[in-house]
Amino acid sequence: MMRNESYWAWDDVLAYFAHARPDYVSNKVEACACAAATLEHIIPKPELAATASKMGFRGELTPAAFIAQRCFAMAMITTSPFLKRKLVAIQRLVRTFLANARMRLYGPYNPDGPEGPDGSLKPMNEEDPFTLGPIAEIPAHERFSYVCDQGKLYVLSLPDLIRYMYSNNNGNGTNGTQGAVNPYTREPLPAEAQHRLKRLEAMLPKETRHPIIVWRSPTDAFVDVLHSYERLGFYTHVEWFATIHPYHVYYVYEVMNRDRRVPSDLFLMSHLDAAIEDDPVEGPRYALAAAMKRLISEPCNMQFYTICTLFLVIAEHNAEMAQSLPRWILSARRRR
Repeated sequence: MMRNESYWAWDDVLAYFAHARPDYVSNKVEACACAAATLEHIIPKPELAATASKMGFRGELTPAAFIAQRCFAMAMITTSPFLKRKLVAIQRLVRTFLANARMRLYGPYNPDGPEGPDGSLKPMNEEDPFTLGPIAEIPAHERFSYVCDQGKLYVLSLPDLIRYMYSNNNGNGTNGTQGAVNPYTREPLPAEAQHRLKRLEAMLPKETRHPIIVWRSPTDAFVDVLHSYERLGFYTHVEWFATIHPYHVYYVYEVMNRDRRVPSDLFLMSHLDAAIEDDPVEGPRYALAAAMKRLISEPCNMQFYTICTLFLVIAEHNAEMAQSLPRWILSARRRR
């Protein structure tokens, strides 16, 4: 066996053992021992150990003997049509089982499923709170759903929910002290949903788990920024900021600069002018997002007062926002 091969390549390993199949059929013990001795002679022991570990080696045999047994078994299967058909059938069953198990991790929501007579299977939200798009447009492999303790069904974008958790938990994701919370109700997800979310998080690429770093649009910018404000109780809507008129941004900067209690290095007119010169429409929105990010991420004197003032000034040109602001924001500003 293998003594006539001029070199060894792991990619062709089954071909080597297929050549020795007649010896294995006549005397399995002797064939395995001969193959193991040959492997130990031509392959360094560290490489043998690493390869055996990848194949499931547990230490009952030597790495070379374990590899020889496994490879002979696979060679027998590949040369037997009957065994090959059985193996393909088993692989198909395993893949189906794993696919179904993974789909269960995404939750009970089925867009094609029938609703109960009481609407019990109808989601509470028709839009995703992060992307502001319809939940029906979220790809199946990025759609997370769960039923809260009150029996209501929520559907969320999985990557954005993960980024939301990383932002709220200081970069710890599902391992943070707060865990995952519903962005609508601010209530923690049930233990069953937390467990599914943690398993799905481990399957996501590393870059998906972290908050947005590159702002591709004002919406991206304010989705990134407003997460931190929600941690302090400033609940808002992204569109109030992402669609703010450039004139209103200029007004905000003027008011914030006139207030002596607001740190003078936050809302710099020079930064706003440069942003307007770069893009008269989107530039002011990016500048406001950058200033708000500095305000929330870099502790400063009068920070809470500045945040309250900022929200009140923006609300002066947004009736919906003005009606939605809690009274404690106004009272907190007055106490200052």
